[in-house]
Amino acid sequence: MPKFYGYARVSTQDQSDRSLELQLIYLRKKAERQELEFVPIQEKASGSSFDRPEFQRMLKMVQAGDYVGVYDNSRFGRNTEESIASLKLLHSKHVNVMIGESKIDPDAPRDKLLFSIEAAISDFYRTELRMKSESGIEMAKKDGDWIFTSRLYGYRQDESQTVHIVEEEAKVIRYIFNCYDRGESIYKITNDMNSYGWRTRTGKEFHASTVRRYILKPIYMGYYKEKGSGGQRGQDSAPYEFDNLVKSKKYPPIVDEDLWYRVFDSYRGVKRKHAVQLQYRYSGYTLTGLLKCFYCFKLGKATTYVHNISTVSKKQDKLYANYVNRTHLKSCGQKYHTFREIILEDLFEFCFYLVFANYREIEQIAEEHIRKIQNAIGDLNKQKNEIESDIKNLKKDKQKLIQLYLNLNNDSDVQNQIESVNQEIKSLQQSKSLVESKITMASSAYESVGESYQFEKLNDFVLLRDIPYDYDPNVEQENIAVHKKKKRDIYRELIQNAWVYNEKIVIRYTNTKTFIIQLERNRGRVVQTEFTIKVCFNGRYQYTVKFDHKNRTFEIVDVDMKKNVDLSLKDISPEKVYEGHKQTIENDISEVLALAREIKATGNLDY
Repeated sequence: MPKFYGYARVSTQDQSDRSLELQLIYLRKKAERQELEFVPIQEKASGSSFDRPEFQRMLKMVQAGDYVGVYDNSRFGRNTEESIASLKLLHSKHVNVMIGESKIDPDAPRDKLLFSIEAAISDFYRTELRMKSESGIEMAKKDGDWIFTSRLYGYRQDESQTVHIVEEEAKVIRYIFNCYDRGESIYKITNDMNSYGWRTRTGKEFHASTVRRYILKPIYMGYYKEKGSGGQRGQDSAPYEFDNLVKSKKYPPIVDEDLWYRVFDSYRGVKRKHAVQLQYRYSGYTLTGLLKCFYCFKLGKATTYVHNISTVSKKQDKLYANYVNRTHLKSCGQKYHTFREIILEDLFEFCFYLVFANYREIEQIAEEHIRKIQNAIGDLNKQKNEIESDIKNLKKDKQKLIQLYLNLNNDSDVQNQIESVNQEIKSLQQSKSLVESKITMASSAYESVGESYQFEKLNDFVLLRDIPYDYDPNVEQENIAVHKKKKRDIYRELIQNAWVYNEKIVIRYTNTKTFIIQLERNRGRVVQTEFTIKVCFNGRYQYTVKFDHKNRTFEIVDVDMKKNVDLSLKDISPEKVYEGHKQTIENDISEVLALAREIKATGNLDY
């Protein structure tokens, strides 16, 4: 006998269990209506990813003929691509999928379209919610009311959101600062602490990296940086200035300001006898956090490539700026890849220019999105009108029942019918509100289509200076960091994901433009400077380009003829058609590169 799997989900562990209960009650009633055995599945996990334990367990349990039901599309997931992929997987197993009151028919194009649009709207809502959340966090940081999400060593937080100093842990923090101020090394301080039997909150020994993080946290003098990642890596690494720090209203100081600044300045600028120490630098690099390891991510560990400055040797005063990832899983075969900063950043920049090389593609994607959204808005308006019509008819029925109730001298059966009609009207009004909110979000998405890929974005990108830190020590480091952050923000807006996968870098933009870059294994200090890049658009291969970083040149080495062949050119040989398409692509790329050089030279956009 087929089963009905009711899947209920909330986003975080802190959310009330009441929401899960209400979802399961609703789904249980649907199963009872269809006289099916009900199997409840519930979990607390983000909808941005489908790597959820209970969801994956349900996918393994379902069999042909079973039903999978969710309260609405947002409970299924808030990632458009993965929502569609999971729906296809369920349909391939001949499993029936019900979203709310609607059953998704795999053979009905309209059902597929509506599911795709609702998934896109859920994705849009998640992004908008994140932006609003970030805005609220920024306001709290400016006002000094920010409370770190991580459990800071030395502090504890009670149920009323009041932060208190933990004296036992504060003693350790003061010991670290006082010892470092006397000139002791981080490693000596760490070893001494462990020899005294002092342990972390989890009962483990202290590590030098942990002690290093403590001396870089301004929160221990009662301040925090307004812009940063809340006491984590970015917060620790940023260059602190007096006008950059906000006095916390929540965290009392453990050490005084003079001691903290003495220790920080000593760590940042003083070369000590016991260690080879480089000048402290800001970690706001262009690609930090953008490039991730696909293999580790799929196994549940989101490992990203971050910036690193290394020396050739202790005797040589030469620096190498690289992007490295030291947190791969042991079984990952991609942990040997290290990318030279200037090469990787130029490679990403070249791919960025290729996105703008053919503006017809950008217009095509924008038109396709607009058409889909318009159809969705039309369907939603039709659904809204049907609900309004049903509400109107129910209100007429209600008036008749009230009249009958009065005529029959308060008959209890009629009263129950009136209450039932009231419940139906209330349910339909809630459905109408939900449809109206979807129409509003779809209209907002309609207005924003195409804005990301205007040529003003290319202009902003080109005008941002991207100078490696290590090539000019006299350049103001913080000013370069601001430019790099702005450039990274543009990448984050336009790049959907960037993975290192199977000896390749795969960069996918939100307009479906995809670049597959072939990597070579590191051979000692020999660095790869020539890259073969396969370019795809809308899921289809277009051409292959070879990028030579050393000589700053490119060459088209292959073109897809299946899509580009013109049947009207019967008198022209295929070789000439092939060369013609190659030349067209080369001209488009050369044109956008020339435009970038012109913008750099003049500071103006003229296209």
